[in-house]
Amino acid sequence: GTLSVKVSAQSIKVKLEGVNTIQSTSSDSSLTFVGPGALVGNVDANQKKATGVKVSSGTVKGNIASSAAFRMAGGVVKGDVASGANVKIVGGAIKGDVMVGTTFAMAGGTIKGRVFAYNGAAKMAGGTVNGTLSTHKKLTMAGGKIVRNGGSGYSVICYGLYMTKGSISIKNCTYGVSVHGNKGVARNLKMTGGKIVVVAPEYEGVSISGGNLVQAGGTISVKGAKRDAVTVSAAQYGNKSFGGKAQIKGGSFTATIVDPSSHYALSAKSVSNKAHAIKTVKGHVGQGMQFKRGGNLYKVMNNRILSDSGVKLVKYGSSKKQAVVNKVTFGGCVYSVEGIAAGAFNTKMGRKDTSIVIASNIKEIGANAFAYSKLLKVLRFNSVDWMKRNYGFNLQLESVTVGYGCTVSVKTFAKCGKDGSRSLTVALGKNGVQASEAPKYKRFLVKHGLSHVAKLRTHA
Repeated sequence: GTLSVKVSAQSIKVKLEGVNTIQSTSSDSSLTFVGPGALVGNVDANQKKATGVKVSSGTVKGNIASSAAFRMAGGVVKGDVASGANVKIVGGAIKGDVMVGTTFAMAGGTIKGRVFAYNGAAKMAGGTVNGTLSTHKKLTMAGGKIVRNGGSGYSVICYGLYMTKGSISIKNCTYGVSVHGNKGVARNLKMTGGKIVVVAPEYEGVSISGGNLVQAGGTISVKGAKRDAVTVSAAQYGNKSFGGKAQIKGGSFTATIVDPSSHYALSAKSVSNKAHAIKTVKGHVGQGMQFKRGGNLYKVMNNRILSDSGVKLVKYGSSKKQAVVNKVTFGGCVYSVEGIAAGAFNTKMGRKDTSIVIASNIKEIGANAFAYSKLLKVLRFNSVDWMKRNYGFNLQLESVTVGYGCTVSVKTFAKCGKDGSRSLTVALGKNGVQASEAPKYKRFLVKHGLSHVAKLRTHA
């Protein structure tokens, strides 16, 4: 039948036996629904002080609107739920949208629509949201699932995401996960466990604006993005810039894009990472990213335009005894090796090298870069322009910008070669140099650590 409630009792328990219709305009009472029956129509509970509406069993076929809290432990709501206060779901199923006035908490059950938490944080410890979730505060995931397949707009929007367990799975949507900073405070995506998997997004798979990516565990996987897969950008608040850093120290990170020549797999102001945490990358990556190729460890040096990025050789680990420092391919993108880090060849494999060729794109060589390379017989520079550009060997090159030269240390060539460099030959230029200029180059190299007994060859 039809039940009309107009009382101010502390609480009312409604047991649903058959098919019922209810209208509630009670001002201070809470409503609890139990029983195996069904309720046809909407529930409009205009409470001020009470605990709100609770569904423990049965079926509500319409919408539920409560100015107070909403609780669900079982049963089914086939319409939407709107609460002016907090919402807690531990069981049951909601087939419509959920609008939350303050905080949202979910430990079980299923929501097949969208979740909006306007003024409070959201926390998931269990259960499943088969739709979008947005909150103007932080989202904490210690369990549960957010699943979305197809649709426009962002799938998850929050002001900070902290994940220890649970999963976010998004396929074929316009956007994936979006994390925003707020009023000069960085809101991070911080992850120690759980999974974020985004497949074939139209735009960004994971986007962080005004915050940082801090991954110590768990899985981040964005595959088949048509634009940048993962972006971590700084935001401006007054005179303060905040966010924009990606720190990937553990877990598993995968980012691939459809066209690696035109977009980033990982775009960030700066990146610091452990190479073992990077599983698969297709596309350019941000400054600071470290990766391994052919046994060698490299680090991206800059955030220049996509086709003009350079990397630094951090550690030589290749089994090749004749090293060539020139270019390296990573994620389908070709990087020029523009730097050699301090002690780069002072490794188990580097000390076995018999020859090292340095290409013309080199811009930086650190201290003791070739130290203890006791088997090294030939160190060849394909170009000597970098010496000229930085140190002006002749008047014709005095106007060349120093930035196009090479930064070297006074110890760059120290302890290079066998027997104090007595068995070492330094070859200059692919096309050689004039013999009359050889003393200038020799003085330059000696000034930067090379032994004066090393041999200088003015032709390659």
